[in-house]
Amino acid sequence: MRSILFFSFFYLSLASAQFEPRSTELPKDTLASIGSRIITAKDFLERFELMPWPNKDKVNRIEYTKLEFLHSIVAEKLLAQEAAAQNIGTDSSSLKLQNNYERLFVRDEYYKTEVQSRIVITPSEALAGMSRFPYEFEVAVLGILSKEEGELLYKKVAKSKNKNATVKFFNDSLYVVIDTVHVTYGFPEEVVEDAVFAIGKDSLSRPVETQAYGWVMFALLKKYTNVQNVKYSHPDRLHKVNNVIRERKEDSIAVRTFAAVTSPQRAEADPAVFFPIADSVYAILRADSTAYLSKGVYQFNAGAIALLEQKLSSRLRDRFITIESGNMTVEDVLQGLFNNVVVFPSPLHLDHIRIVLNNNIKTVIQNEMLAREGLKKNLHQTESVRHDVGVWMDSHKSRMLLRNIIDTLRRTTDTLQQKRLERYIQESIDRYIGTLAKRYNVTINEEALRRVSTTTSSMVTWRHIGFGGRIIAVPQTIRQFEWKYEWMKQEKINQ
Repeated sequence: MRSILFFSFFYLSLASAQFEPRSTELPKDTLASIGSRIITAKDFLERFELMPWPNKDKVNRIEYTKLEFLHSIVAEKLLAQEAAAQNIGTDSSSLKLQNNYERLFVRDEYYKTEVQSRIVITPSEALAGMSRFPYEFEVAVLGILSKEEGELLYKKVAKSKNKNATVKFFNDSLYVVIDTVHVTYGFPEEVVEDAVFAIGKDSLSRPVETQAYGWVMFALLKKYTNVQNVKYSHPDRLHKVNNVIRERKEDSIAVRTFAAVTSPQRAEADPAVFFPIADSVYAILRADSTAYLSKGVYQFNAGAIALLEQKLSSRLRDRFITIESGNMTVEDVLQGLFNNVVVFPSPLHLDHIRIVLNNNIKTVIQNEMLAREGLKKNLHQTESVRHDVGVWMDSHKSRMLLRNIIDTLRRTTDTLQQKRLERYIQESIDRYIGTLAKRYNVTINEEALRRVSTTTSSMVTWRHIGFGGRIIAVPQTIRQFEWKYEWMKQEKINQ
């Protein structure tokens, strides 16, 4: 493994950390305001619906649960705003985190604009799908050596009077039966579906090259009505057909877009940097294998990557990836690994570590390349990207300020018993947030909140990022709502 070839592009600057509304006129669905910032019904639902929350499934108290949740989001925004005022969240780690979020969401936005927005379903495609939807085929998969031999078999069967006998006669000479499959509309390989649904009176398809089997033909065994599909109403059938078409077009456009960005670009990794990184990964996993071994594989999680950064602290600024349009450092690559699900096989072997790490770094480079393409188009300035980065950074900054407050309280009250200390800390935090609510002129519209319809499901939801990868849909909201009593108390005092 002398050298490792990658692809990439150019490094652009960090977006602004400010995420203020663009208009002074508040939307009609505003549920709360914190100074010049607002929380709309859409903002509320995004957080409430996509993550768990205590008592969310209890219908008889849902209005109170909604109010608790809204107060908790307001608390987060208050802490984030105060953190910004105190320059908390401007440290290098926070800026790296913001940069990572920005590139992640820019890549996702690039996928939406270059892939999803280009999907068009024509009436003829929908009609063809509707005609296939009610049927199911059982076919034998005939493995053939080449397209030419398949065409020869097809011609011989077409000319014969006894089709079945002719097919059987050429078994083991022109083909072998390798499988039996059921094919319905939406089959994973579209080329298989097209070939099977095109089978005519000869009960034999033309030769096609498939991902699963290579060159094959399909011999019809049975054709019958798909019992499940015929139960759907016409609108439901059309909806399902459109989903199949949309997914297939999305995959096709995504592949072309990905290739258009990555194919013209090359990059080379420095082996003198790569091998020490791989050795460090191997050492971390061997040092505490039980901490990372889960379900038969080693999960190199965010904590492990942070430990790897510490081990490589003296080399973080070293050039790792050489690219004509701009190099990448060790730190750049490790930051990109945070977005990957890095899994190593068991048992541990250094060669396996190198292979898996190499593949993951390739993904990091490709993701960076796509993000840079989006940055060139100024997608980091779009409302959706600014919103997403703002949500995650507000959560981060609010937690930083909260930790600072708690650490200070613990240092000054270390003589209190644990239960009394926890109560004192919570009461102090409530007073602090209540004071912020007064300072930043908080308003909450409970009537508007009651008009917001919600579900009662309580589960962790993942957001899949365009071109690969996933992240928790939204940051987990900290339960923080009793500050409202301190706020109300201060409001009465000042009346």
